[in-house]
Amino acid sequence: MSDTLTRVIQAVALGSSSFLAGFITTFSVSIPALSLAPPPLAAQVWRALYKLGKGRAPYVALLSTASYAYLAYHAGSSLETAALAAAGACVIAIVPYTFAAMGRTNGRLLELAASASKGGSGERTGLKEPEPSAEEVSALLGKWTGLNYARAMLPAIGAAVGFWVVFGW
Repeated sequence: MSDTLTRVIQAVALGSSSFLAGFITTFSVSIPALSLAPPPLAAQVWRALYKLGKGRAPYVALLSTASYAYLAYHAGSSLETAALAAAGACVIAIVPYTFAAMGRTNGRLLELAASASKGGSGERTGLKEPEPSAEEVSALLGKWTGLNYARAMLPAIGAAVGFWVVFGW
């Protein structure tokens, strides 16, 4: 294994996990402003941002995790191997966390966005659904923001552990 290749992969692992933590955090910082919009619009904008994140974050997590796995495989000690493997596990943990911890909230917000995109009233068993209430949308966005901050901590912890190993702290 060349020293240059190792340095490049270290930079990719540390950079991508740090980037991912910031990318995810950005959504938590911006989502609360959606409560200023009418509920149907807030749900639709949230859905657009959700799709943006869903289309990018898992791939960055996979790149980062693969980089940490490579580094763990070529580590100089069992402690470094375990720490780098743990860093990679923290990063990729955003995927199951999203399904397990955020699935219901995401699902309800997606339902509200779909209803809103149908002119505010969707059909359910022949009855019109009411427009999403400001209280429900605001509560869901608030819950989502907190859950998303927690999700952002996963790659942040991975990056911190990676920096600790790479720089020998």
